[in-house]
Amino acid sequence: MKTKIFIASVLITLSSITAGAQSVHVGGKFGANISKIDGQSFNDGFNFGYHAGVFAEIGFNKDWGIDPEILFSQITAKPAANIGGTVPQFNDITHLHLSYLTIPVLFEYKLSKFVAVQLGPQFGILIDHDENLSQNASNAFSQGDISALGGLQFSISSFRFYGRYVLGINNINNNTGDGSAWRKQGFQIGIGYAFF
Repeated sequence: MKTKIFIASVLITLSSITAGAQSVHVGGKFGANISKIDGQSFNDGFNFGYHAGVFAEIGFNKDWGIDPEILFSQITAKPAANIGGTVPQFNDITHLHLSYLTIPVLFEYKLSKFVAVQLGPQFGILIDHDENLSQNASNAFSQGDISALGGLQFSISSFRFYGRYVLGINNINNNTGDGSAWRKQGFQIGIGYAFF
């Protein structure tokens, strides 16, 4: 219920912003997540996942705009072995997959007709995880995630090429017995196409 209210609030806010916009473009995008989860339960290395979804480009004037997106995003991490204690055990899982519904809201400044700087928050809702996690581990991740994004987007005709750095702000460790913080970080690279 909270998820539906949050998404509805975002859509209502964006529709009111769009009403005063000078230009609006809508399209689809997909790309790679190159990410890791920092914390003693995970190996310190980047892993590949993916993201796909829709975006809108709302231009306030020739320089400034806002780019909201709705993406399905998979994050992959490698659990550390034999850590013991109160840390959740991921059994024999070599790669842990977490699926999020993410909503980046990026403010955009155009350096030129073709290049723009993008910066803003990303709100994530955990919608799925590996089915073979133990009960202890399946409850280990918080349902919500907030990240900061920053990067560049290149526009060539209707195509969009982008690269971003993603830094997790909140602790996604939901295990009260473990004092360590888990935070996501990584990169997103991808391609988009504006349908209109």
